Amino acid sequence: MRQIGRPQVKPVLVWFRQDLRLGDNPALAFAAKTGQPLICLFVLDDKVQGDWKWGGASRWWLHHSLTALNKSLDGKLVLRGGDAAKIVKALVRETGADTVVWNRCYEPFAVARDTRLKSDLGGDGVTVQSFNASLLHEP
Repeated sequence: MRQIGRPQVKPVLVWFRQDLRLGDNPALAFAAKTGQPLICLFVLDDKVQGDWKWGGASRWWLHHSLTALNKSLDGKLVLRGGDAAKIVKALVRETGADTVVWNRCYEPFAVARDTRLKSDLGGDGVTVQSFNASLLHEP
């Protein structure tokens, strides 16, 4: 039951991608500093990756990395498969998240998807922040 007079705190959606770690993770650090509840998400989006599609060894690594990350998050990692942009938008609607954060990827398909997603979410009034988590100097 919702208490009268207390504003509802909206969550921040943290979209994990190639950075399956808690330490030295700028997007996660930013989200944690808000003091809002966090929703941590990983999406396996095989269709859009083309030449960058995960192979057998990468999937083995991914499975064990996601298992470890989920354990570190006390079993609260949301795992989804499919179109990442659609899933992020749907989870924002479902949870009422007012902020979405992620660390940037630099593959051409990711840059195009992320640019569209930032525009779409921003148009819906959602704050979107992305961070450099892996490069000394961005291209």
